[in-house]
Amino acid sequence: MYWLLLLFLAMVQSAGVILGTDVYQRRPHRGLRLVNDLLSRFQLGYAFFLSAILINFSFPDEFKILKAIIFILLFLALIFGLWGLRLASSSRLQRILADKTHRCTGEEKCTIKLDFRTAARIVSGSLISFSILTVFVALVVFSLKPASNFGGEVMQKPQNDAILKTVPYEGEPEWQADHFYRLQQEGERLKPAELIKKYALGAFEWTASTQTYPFTMVLHVPQGYTLAVRAAFIEGNENGRSLLEPLNKISSDNEFEHFTIEVPECGKQDKVFVLFRLDSKNANDSTDVGDVVQASIQ
Repeated sequence: MYWLLLLFLAMVQSAGVILGTDVYQRRPHRGLRLVNDLLSRFQLGYAFFLSAILINFSFPDEFKILKAIIFILLFLALIFGLWGLRLASSSRLQRILADKTHRCTGEEKCTIKLDFRTAARIVSGSLISFSILTVFVALVVFSLKPASNFGGEVMQKPQNDAILKTVPYEGEPEWQADHFYRLQQEGERLKPAELIKKYALGAFEWTASTQTYPFTMVLHVPQGYTLAVRAAFIEGNENGRSLLEPLNKISSDNEFEHFTIEVPECGKQDKVFVLFRLDSKNANDSTDVGDVVQASIQ
């Protein structure tokens, strides 16, 4: 609805500029000229409308093709709009009428009625380009509709920075204790085998400030460290009850230095937790989670 309203306002503005000046002009074949003027300005209005979408709309990864299409349409709207201004020029009209041995002089209304073929020749170019653009702009507008979800509120890219916490930390939820216990037990088993020298437990936490598109959480550590991701959850609320949903799309590189966690669309105030263990192969290396682990949202 928002984009439809913006498109409507762009068209009204374009029409207002032409109609406002046309009232005070007395030109031969005024109706045909008015149609050409309106169509050319409407196409330039499409260009401004598409520019507003590119500036204001947050395109998720799955909308990258749509973004490229909008760039192409923007270029075409500018080309068609400028071409339409040429088609609407007085010199072109006079050339067409000259072929019919028809001469209009001065600024008074012409009393000679044009045949259908001549009238179509005057407006057909602008009408065809306008029709093509209108179809594709309409498809763009309706393609943006899925961006509104969760009761109609517009979804956005995640805004907040994620927080890295070293376990234990203040306010740690009770449900995390079992997962951290298992990570700790695994770490204790690896130390005697000389697979690691030391470890630390940590949590990657993020809270949604608004409705968001699906996104990817990334954890990365430098060479000499490895990560063990035990579990990832999204915590939401339904009817005042806290609900935990596991995130199962977790992948890593062969060295276990880089982990990605796929997160679905989130509602406002939903929380995402990633529970992990930071392992070091060197006893002298720091295991400060905040200093070593790099966290980002993509």
